[in-house]
Amino acid sequence: MQEPTYEQVLSQVKALPPEDLTKLRDYLETQVEKDEAIEVARAMARACALRDLSAEYQWIKEHRAEYGGQWVALKGDQLISSGPHGVEVMNAARNTGHPDAFFKLILPAEELEYTVF
Repeated sequence: MQEPTYEQVLSQVKALPPEDLTKLRDYLETQVEKDEAIEVARAMARACALRDLSAEYQWIKEHRAEYGGQWVALKGDQLISSGPHGVEVMNAARNTGHPDAFFKLILPAEELEYTVF
């Protein structure tokens, strides 16, 4: 089966009724936003992978009971933002000038698995 060409798709899009054009526009805008969020997350992950995160993990250890079940954005031992939704925490950190913050979902202590040797 032959793939449709750009011109064929464009012709079909132009023939859509206005309400379907609105649906298509909304869908495409949502996809672009998702793609942008993924790229931002990847860039931040690369930045975090190259730095010492011992202060962040120490903070998590000390505050696990307080923030269990929440996402946190940390810069060293400083909490930048927190909440139940990772995207909101990431956006809050970025909007306050910390695009390179470390993001982590804090598991409550009772959900951690320990291996006994």
